[in-house]
Amino acid sequence: MSIHSAIARTYCATIALYGSAQDAEALLSLFLQNPGRREELLLPIRVLGGPELAQRLFMASFQEDILRDDMPEEVLLSLGYMEFQPAEQALWYYARQGVPEACLGLLHLPCAGLRADIEAEIRQCFGKSWWQSEFLPALAVKTGRPQLAKELFVLGSTTASTDCNSGLVLGIALYGEQGRPFFENLLWDCFWNAGDQATVAYTAIGCRLLDISLLDLFEQVKLRLQYEQEQRQKIHYCKLLLSLLECFALHESAFSPLLKFVPEGRDNAQELYQALFCGRSGLPELIRAHLGPQEPLLQECHELKKFLVLKMQCQVERQQLLQLCS
Repeated sequence: MSIHSAIARTYCATIALYGSAQDAEALLSLFLQNPGRREELLLPIRVLGGPELAQRLFMASFQEDILRDDMPEEVLLSLGYMEFQPAEQALWYYARQGVPEACLGLLHLPCAGLRADIEAEIRQCFGKSWWQSEFLPALAVKTGRPQLAKELFVLGSTTASTDCNSGLVLGIALYGEQGRPFFENLLWDCFWNAGDQATVAYTAIGCRLLDISLLDLFEQVKLRLQYEQEQRQKIHYCKLLLSLLECFALHESAFSPLLKFVPEGRDNAQELYQALFCGRSGLPELIRAHLGPQEPLLQECHELKKFLVLKMQCQVERQQLLQLCS
């Protein structure tokens, strides 16, 4: 009997959290029996696996440096995530072909011999509205050129389509303190649309990389709404916060299996609930005061309140489980 991919991913995410290297070995054997239909197993394999497992995956996945037809592209992310450096050239080949998993995998590798090539490829995006490899700009930090952070920001602020935002947002955030002013500018600019469904996960990752919490953003929203005159910007402030809150409540567990180096955030579901939904100065009251009682975002706010309660319950349960296991 086959299991729906969403159910399979739920089990795999749990194994990734609480499993062991032995689990990863068993899952790799299962994956290799039918890789085209068992892509979900790659999540715990890469999180729990080590160099030997990466070697086995690499040898089984490639034929003459080309990914086998039955192998999912998530293999590329997994090899990078496991820091398997012999796969670097293969990942770069697929990154240039526009495969997002290859770009994200390369972020875990040194790329020392690729610096000039990466910069040249990124510069080919300048002045364009769209390019094939959306996540190629995320590799800018691998070039060793800090000035590229500003150039990525200028690209996103001028010619780039919002369809290419994810790689730009992540690329700027990966520069750390050098990228912070540009990241904070794009965050609040409605034309960047950083809370868009296709981009918000990488905006959330960027906030983690720069240690910007949801409570920090809530305080910023309250301050900005007091002085903002443009209605479009006001809506953007609230929508951005709601989108990031949804990401935290529903998708936060997906960050670490995507990028190993994303740090734990400071956000706590209970603290967020108290700040945003308790008392007379919460987020719903803020939206009513500045956008009106009929604002559609209020319904979204109500739905997210329920999801945050579930997130709070999950956090408490996990804390108790970890205490029992310690």
